[in-house]
Amino acid sequence: MDHLSLQLEATMIAPVRDEAIAKLTGPDSLKIGLSSSLHSTVRKPKRTLNRVSKIAGPVFVFPLLAQWWIRRQD
Repeated sequence: MDHLSLQLEATMIAPVRDEAIAKLTGPDSLKIGLSSSLHSTVRKPKRTLNRVSKIAGPVFVFPLLAQWWIRRQD
């Protein structure tokens, strides 16, 4: 029974569905598809390493927090 329903769908419903989709989406010349050439032209910005962030924690933020905590405990 399943095989029969799949065969009916393939022969009767699928072509009607495809035709309706083609009418709704317009002609092929107006369709825009993502191709591999489009992906190669779009460039992602390079991630740069923030050098200040490497030293900001150990040199400035952590000592500042440590001093604040010491003063807070007094």
